[in-house]
Amino acid sequence: MSNYRWNTYDPATQWGIYFGKGTDAELLKAPKLKDNGLSINWAGENGTERYLGTRRFESRTLVIPCTLMATSESDFHTKYNALCDFLMTTGEFNFDIVSRNRRYKVSYQDMTGVRKLGTFRSGKVGFEFNLVLVDDHPTERFAITT
Repeated sequence: MSNYRWNTYDPATQWGIYFGKGTDAELLKAPKLKDNGLSINWAGENGTERYLGTRRFESRTLVIPCTLMATSESDFHTKYNALCDFLMTTGEFNFDIVSRNRRYKVSYQDMTGVRKLGTFRSGKVGFEFNLVLVDDHPTERFAITT
């Protein structure tokens, strides 16, 4: 079992998904501050005068590097189709990091950098891609609850 969960599923067990280097950095990056439109950059003065009232933040776009590993070509298609069904039918889902007791509520946006690694001597099939997820709750902290 892996350290990650999508809703109640372990992505490694359910779909053969393993997260690559940079996953934790993506999940930990801070959200961008929204421009509240109330700033004045006076021509004759240094700096910018800003209204610092209520602070609001942009949704975070997370690019998660993934590898899908399968035992055969048919196992690959089964896992890939099940993954696509999950991503396309599930709206917002929980992305949990079990060891940190941290939950992110994310939704699927895109799959980029798709590259089939081919069939290895062992008969296993590999597929790399970046999963683009959107976190519309960038300042909220959700604990994993069962």
